[in-house]
Amino acid sequence: MVTRRRQNGFTLLELLVAMAVFSVMAAMAYSGLNGLIQNRERLSQVSDRLHELQLTMDTLRRDLAHSVPRPVRDELGDYRPAMAVFPGRFDLELTRGGWPNPLAQPRSHLQRVVYRFEGNELVRYGALVLDGGARTDARRRVMLGGLDSFDVRVLDSLGEWQTGWPLDGQAAMPRAVRLELELDDWGRITRVFPVEARDWTPVVEAGP
Repeated sequence: MVTRRRQNGFTLLELLVAMAVFSVMAAMAYSGLNGLIQNRERLSQVSDRLHELQLTMDTLRRDLAHSVPRPVRDELGDYRPAMAVFPGRFDLELTRGGWPNPLAQPRSHLQRVVYRFEGNELVRYGALVLDGGARTDARRRVMLGGLDSFDVRVLDSLGEWQTGWPLDGQAAMPRAVRLELELDDWGRITRVFPVEARDWTPVVEAGP
């Protein structure tokens, strides 16, 4: 009588089925992992964008909160008002106080600040010299990218929004500044900042 030894291995069909199941599970695992990585990347991008926007708005808020009614002279000696908005130029200029000076450098605590819409970026210029300084000497800092438009309005003493400043017969400083930004990814964002113009007293040096 002939006896056959029982085969303990897998048949070819069983191996093919197992490989097919493993391939499907591996594909599902890869798809899930890839989706998780993409979600993390998108979340990181949104977080970075939000931080960039918050930092820009916070810097604007501080500059306007520390604004002072102090006009300046440019490198040509021409008069520049304490705060200036020019229709069609998408600029905002102001003089602010409270400029930190931890190294006790020989400079004023006041600073001339200019926000300018260049290309698709909002750029902040901080002058190193209050009067007579050239724009090329100012510190340039890109605050926000991906901008499609940048519009500035100022609130006058009569409660009307104006596209330019200063106005004849008005105070040196407006009551508020409204900024409207069109982002290429998040759409339109509007913020209103009150102008808390602080007292400014010129320093008169004693004669010899």
